[in-house]
Amino acid sequence: MKKILFPVALIILGTGSAFATMMAKESKKANVKGYRIVDVGGGQFECQNTLQDCSNIAIGAFCQWTADPNVELHNAGASETMCGDNLYELP
Repeated sequence: MKKILFPVALIILGTGSAFATMMAKESKKANVKGYRIVDVGGGQFECQNTLQDCSNIAIGAFCQWTADPNVELHNAGASETMCGDNLYELP
């Protein structure tokens, strides 16, 4: 009986750990608002909120603005004068 119980317990523990790891990775996905970079003249730029949701997890293609698919959206930086990293399409 002990020879069967120990391997079964290890399989159950391993499966539970794998499931917990998968759930932790899924919970890191975050929807954030996408910002586009706007030239305000004089070599100055600002970030403008597009009100479009994107993901900050690097999977898939870059998030593009629906009003102009040639514009890639960025994460807001510390201020609205500086856009951060590129964002990605929501899965």
